[in-house]
Amino acid sequence: MRILLLLVATALLLFGAILWRLGQPVEAAIPPPADSGEGLILLGLPAAATLPVPPAPPLAKPGIPELPLPGLAAPEPPPIPEPAPAPPPPLPTTHQVQDGESLYGIVRRYWGQATPALVESLANANRLVDASALEVGQILRLPPSLDGIPQQSP
Repeated sequence: MRILLLLVATALLLFGAILWRLGQPVEAAIPPPADSGEGLILLGLPAAATLPVPPAPPLAKPGIPELPLPGLAAPEPPPIPEPAPAPPPPLPTTHQVQDGESLYGIVRRYWGQATPALVESLANANRLVDASALEVGQILRLPPSLDGIPQQSP
């Protein structure tokens, strides 16, 4: 019961202080600034002299970037990484024989040169008995290299 009475008394006291404060004029609540110079020590200046006040720097406007200070270098932008080179297209692994093609022409097309040894290697890779007996529509397997020569893009 005592605590309740103490709380009510405190609330009434605060309420009275707020009402009293609201009743005072605003000008009386804020003291005027003192221009008397109290607390300021000026050495070597006459009593009537005032210190010059430097002008305030202009405020930056939103949206306008600030210029770098003289004598300071602007930071360099980070380097733009170069894109990775595109991977080469995959080499064909098979070839369908068209009308008029020969094993010699196919070797030249995929390996850039056609020697008898390369033609024989492609014939052996496809288990052909006769290198000149190709049929239209026949599927030939193309190895990645023949006799150490890598296959090229057609």
